[in-house]
Amino acid sequence: LSAFLSLTSGCTDQDKLYKGDSTNTTNTTAFLGGQIAISNSPSMNPGEDVHRLTYTRGSALPSQVGDTFTLAYTISILPSSTNMFNQVSLGVDVAGQLPGITTQKFVSAVKFGDDEIGNGLLISTNGGTPLPITVPDGVKTLYIIDKVTVTAQTAQFNAFTNTYTQKSIDIPEPSAILGILAVAGVGAFACRKS
Repeated sequence: LSAFLSLTSGCTDQDKLYKGDSTNTTNTTAFLGGQIAISNSPSMNPGEDVHRLTYTRGSALPSQVGDTFTLAYTISILPSSTNMFNQVSLGVDVAGQLPGITTQKFVSAVKFGDDEIGNGLLISTNGGTPLPITVPDGVKTLYIIDKVTVTAQTAQFNAFTNTYTQKSIDIPEPSAILGILAVAGVGAFACRKS
């Protein structure tokens, strides 16, 4: 995690740019010792690939009731891409599915700490995966905060994964645009002539 946070230009994977935010990320040696994995997999539908960011803890984290760990980062679609976000989901692996870990994902298109896209719906108690949420059309950057809270003494989580699906933006072929313009021009000429 500390290596990911130190990348001032971020990390690019296909058409996604991930940038860690050390200001809003928990700054403890144990949490920073965890690993970040960024991956993607193609979909059966072109342009609907799946992208993931996974945090896996290294050593055991402090586990007093009320201890909180946060990971903050942005994920952006590069300007050259014709894709946009479709859905966001959160999966959490809690050791033995034992009670004591609550994870919440805050998703914003505006700034860290806002949750206007997530609306408090991405919460996992003691592991599992809540239903994904849909990202509004046109959003090209998401501000993400994952917040893990210990709610029972000695509870631990193993990892959490944020999954992003995308969809293609339909861009008409240049010949189709020319055809539309030609038809509109003929129609305008016909109206003007009569």
